[in-house]
Amino acid sequence: MKLVLWDKAEKCNFSDNRILYWNDSSFSEKPLSELNTNLENDSINNYLEHHSEDIRNDFHDWVNKLSSVKINNKKFKDLIKLENNFSYWNLCEFNELSNFSKSKNLEKVIKLLALKKYLCENKISEIDVFSDDIFLKDSLTRLHDKNLKVKLNDSFIRNLFIRFKQILNFNNLRITPLFWIFIFYFRNLKLINKNLKKSFKPSTKSLTFVSYFNNYDKKKLIDHNFFESSYWGKLPTFLRKQSQNTNWIHISLQNEAKKINSHGLNTLEVIRNINKDKNNFQQHLFLESLFTWRIGFKALLRFYKVCLLSLIYQRLISKKWDFFPIINFEFVKTFQSHNTLENILYFYLFKDLSKILPLQERIIYLHENHPWEKSLCYFSKMSEHKKLLAHVHTNVRFWDLRYIYLENNIQEEGHSITPDIYCVNGMNQKKSLINNQYPPEKLKHVEALRFEFLNEDHKAKLIKSSSREIHYNKYILVLGCYLESNTELLLELTDELNQVLPKNVSILFKPHPALTIQSTSKKQSIKFIDMSMSDALALSDIVITSSVTTGSLDAYLMKKTVYVYQSSSALNMSPMREIDDDVFFNNKRKLIEMIKSDIREDKVYNSQKISLEDFYFFNSQYSLWNKELGLE
Repeated sequence: MKLVLWDKAEKCNFSDNRILYWNDSSFSEKPLSELNTNLENDSINNYLEHHSEDIRNDFHDWVNKLSSVKINNKKFKDLIKLENNFSYWNLCEFNELSNFSKSKNLEKVIKLLALKKYLCENKISEIDVFSDDIFLKDSLTRLHDKNLKVKLNDSFIRNLFIRFKQILNFNNLRITPLFWIFIFYFRNLKLINKNLKKSFKPSTKSLTFVSYFNNYDKKKLIDHNFFESSYWGKLPTFLRKQSQNTNWIHISLQNEAKKINSHGLNTLEVIRNINKDKNNFQQHLFLESLFTWRIGFKALLRFYKVCLLSLIYQRLISKKWDFFPIINFEFVKTFQSHNTLENILYFYLFKDLSKILPLQERIIYLHENHPWEKSLCYFSKMSEHKKLLAHVHTNVRFWDLRYIYLENNIQEEGHSITPDIYCVNGMNQKKSLINNQYPPEKLKHVEALRFEFLNEDHKAKLIKSSSREIHYNKYILVLGCYLESNTELLLELTDELNQVLPKNVSILFKPHPALTIQSTSKKQSIKFIDMSMSDALALSDIVITSSVTTGSLDAYLMKKTVYVYQSSSALNMSPMREIDDDVFFNNKRKLIEMIKSDIREDKVYNSQKISLEDFYFFNSQYSLWNKELGLE
C-alpha cells in the first residue's frame, strides 16, 4: 500500500492515496476526543496519542541504546569522562531529555517512532514524502526496512542552502565556548564576590536545600531577612519555628538581580542580611559565587576533550544511532557548544561546594532532571552526606520526557548518580513516576509544598472579595509560559480578547518568572500583573494557559473555568491530558468565541471531574516531611 506523508503548510490535494499528516493542521478543527482513528486519512499526532504508552516505551528503549553505543569496543560515554568514574554523558541532553525547551527535536524522534509503528501496522510498502524538512527526510531514508520504498520530493538548490547553513551554525556553536566563559564571568560578576562567599557560614549536620532564588515572599525577604519560596511552601517557616538550621544553595537564573534591585536592594546586601540574622536559622550562597579562573580553565580543558572526541567519532556515531539526522543539532549542541562548557563548569562548581559544605543530615533539591542534579548527586555521595532527597515539586506530565527513568541513571561504575529518595506529593504523581519506571521503593510520600495555596479556601474568598475592582464583573487570567514562542501566542490572544470583550471584563497577564518578555512594550493594551500564583488564581474567573504550563491544573482544582491554548503540531504536554479533554483548543477563533459565550452566560466554575485529595497530600504540621528529613 502507498502512503503520502504530508508536511506542508498548504492543503494536500491528493485523492488517490492514503494521507498521513505529519502536523495536525487538517485536524485542528476537532478536539482530540473527537478524532476518529478509523479514518483512512490520519495525522501522526492523532495516531501517536492513541498509541502513547507503546510509543513512549519505544522512545525509552531508543534512549537507553544511545548510551550503549560502542566505538572500537569501548562505550562512547566511557571515552568522555570528566573524572575517573563520572562521564560527561550524565550531563548531556540525551540524558536530560528536555523535549519542550532544550531538545525540541526529540519530539520528532517520537513522531518517527510512531510513523515506524504506523507503517508496520498498515503494511505500507511505499511512502511519498512531501516536506521541507531535509533532516526528517534523511531520517526516513534510514528506517532500515528493505521492503519499504521511500520517495523524496526534493529541491536540490534549497537543500544545498540548508546544509550549508547548518555547517555555519555548527561552526558557530563550536567557536562560542571560548568567549562564553568570559561572558559567564561578567554576567555573574556581582555574585562572584569574596564577601558574599565569606558571609556563608554553613551549619554542620543540618539540612541543605539546593534551589533557586525565585518565587520568594517579598515581604518576608525585605522586612524579616527571611527566605521563603513557593517551591518550598511554608516549610522554611515551620523549620525556623523548630530552631532548625538550614543551608540554602541557589543556582542563578540570571534574573534575580533585576528583581532584587526593584525592591531598592542589591543581591550582596540581601544575602548578607539573611546570613547575619541569627533568628532565621538560614545561611545562603549562590553557587556561582564559587567561580574562580582555576575552575574556569579546568572546565575549558575538559570541554575541549569532550568536544574533540565527539567531533572525531561523530560520523561513526551517526551510523549507529537511529534517526541521527534529526538529532544532529542536539548532538553538536550538547557535546561541542557553550552548553557543554556550562554543564562542565557547574560540575566543578559543585565539586568546590563539596569542599566547603560540612557533613549534612539531609541534602534536598528540586528534581527536574537538569544536568547540575547529576553533579550534585555524584559529589554528595562522594562526600558521604547521610541522605540525598529529590523533591519532585511539580506535576509529572505524560510527555515530559525529563521524568523517564533511564538505565544509565542506576549506576555509574559503583557510584550512584541518583538520590536516595524521591519525595512525591500525591498518589497521582507516584503513579506517574512508577509508570515512568522509577523504582517504587525510592518513592516516599511528602506534603505538597508548592500547591499549599490550593488548600486555603478561606484565603481565596478573602482575596477575591477585597481585590476586585467595582467596575469589573469578570476577570480573565492569562498565565505566561517559560517558552517564549508560547508566550508570544498567548500575548497575541490576550491582545485580541481586549479588542472583542466587553469593557467590564478585565484581562490580566501574569508572565512566567523564568522568562523575561522582550516584546511586552509593544502590547500597550495588556495589563501585566506581579502577584503570587495563589492571589492571581483566586482573583480570576477564567484562566488561559499554554499546554506546557502546569498552572492549568492548579486553576482547575480551584474550580476555575480553564482553557489550554495549544499548538496542533506539538505533543500535548498539559497536566490536563486524560483529565478533561474539553479544555483544549488549538483554533484561536473558536477559543475566543467560547470565551465570549462564557461571559454572556456568566459561566464561572468548571464541572470538576477530580478533587484536590485525588492529587496531593496536605498536613500543616508536615508529618511526612518531618519523617523524611529525620526530624521525628
